[in-house]
Amino acid sequence: MRIKPKQLKGKDLSGRMLVDLAHQYVSVVNTGGVPNIETAWTYICINECQKALLDAHKLFEETCLEQELPCRDEAL
Repeated sequence: MRIKPKQLKGKDLSGRMLVDLAHQYVSVVNTGGVPNIETAWTYICINECQKALLDAHKLFEETCLEQELPCRDEAL
């Protein structure tokens, strides 16, 4: 049996994203505020994009910067 991923606003919600979302809610409640789902989801999306950017930058540095420039199309 395959478990379908949970979604929020049509996007798959990973375990890490769910934990970040819960952390946002708890932080807001602990400061006396009222959680805003839209704001928390925006924060999660920005956080995931930043992580992806850092991963892509690291991969670029590890693979592309080792190549001698200019390089052939096949190397790219």
